[in-house]
Amino acid sequence: MSWWQNIIYGEDLDTLAVKDKAVDDRLKQLNQAEVDSGNWTQEQLDESNKRFQTIDYNYGEQVNETFAQGVKDQADSLRKGADSVISGTLLTTLRLVPIWVWIGLILFAAWKLGLLNGIFKRKTA
Repeated sequence: MSWWQNIIYGEDLDTLAVKDKAVDDRLKQLNQAEVDSGNWTQEQLDESNKRFQTIDYNYGEQVNETFAQGVKDQADSLRKGADSVISGTLLTTLRLVPIWVWIGLILFAAWKLGLLNGIFKRKTA
């Protein structure tokens, strides 16, 4: 690990993984001692050892994956928030103007664009 990761994480994750593995190895020894003294059965020891096999000591990768997922989640949240503000403002503006004003604006725009030229002319015979 580099020095800046020590600052960000507050601890060297590789050293932490080595320490955790040492603690788990010591716990395995203590569990074996319990079996030898008759306090545990072999099945209990096997169950405990199965749990030890599922431990992933690659903390750096786990932290990086979690960080990347958090950044993605926050970006999605920010995007959704901006979309809701923009669409909410637009929809509120559209709803505040009465429908007859919108119809009038559409007809005025169509008239100015020449889309209504042939509709209102009288046909002469």
